[in-house]
Amino acid sequence: VNFVLEYQLDGADIDWEYPDAGASSANFVSLMQELRNALPAGSLLTTAVVADAGNAAGIDPVVFEFVDFVNIMAYDGGGTEHSPMSLAQEALASWGAKGLPKEKRVLGVPFYARPGNLSYRKLLESDPEAANGDQILYFDESRYYNGPATLRTKVELAQLEASGIMIWELSQDALGDDSLLSVIWDASRR
Repeated sequence: VNFVLEYQLDGADIDWEYPDAGASSANFVSLMQELRNALPAGSLLTTAVVADAGNAAGIDPVVFEFVDFVNIMAYDGGGTEHSPMSLAQEALASWGAKGLPKEKRVLGVPFYARPGNLSYRKLLESDPEAANGDQILYFDESRYYNGPATLRTKVELAQLEASGIMIWELSQDALGDDSLLSVIWDASRR
């Protein structure tokens, strides 16, 4: 709370990877409740969670009452493709089934490729055609990511099943016309 006040932040995001069922879960609930009560009025309180709510036994749905929204990290999963559309759909559905209201769901999308953690910017520097798909051969190894077309589709999904998009992370974006952040912005205005 002191950090939020000192730096005049909008609020706090708690990325506890991940509370286990039992004491850890109870501690997470206590932390979120105490933060909600201690933060200045109007401050945001958010949290980041694993993509599949079925693997989040330590996230008690009572926490949903204390947070403004939940960042669903729908990446680093889905098999070799890293963050396919099916993972986004399943993630939003699983958190909805756990009781997270649509207006508190935020869909996380990657600005990097797997395997590796290769930035989207680096992919484009290697091959400008990377903007036309979700897979590239990089030094003889297939890398999987979310290109502009997939991100447009994920924005449409978020408009139907969530309240927004969260990215991981901005420094990995390309600049100019190839920026994924620009793609998200343009798609959200349609």
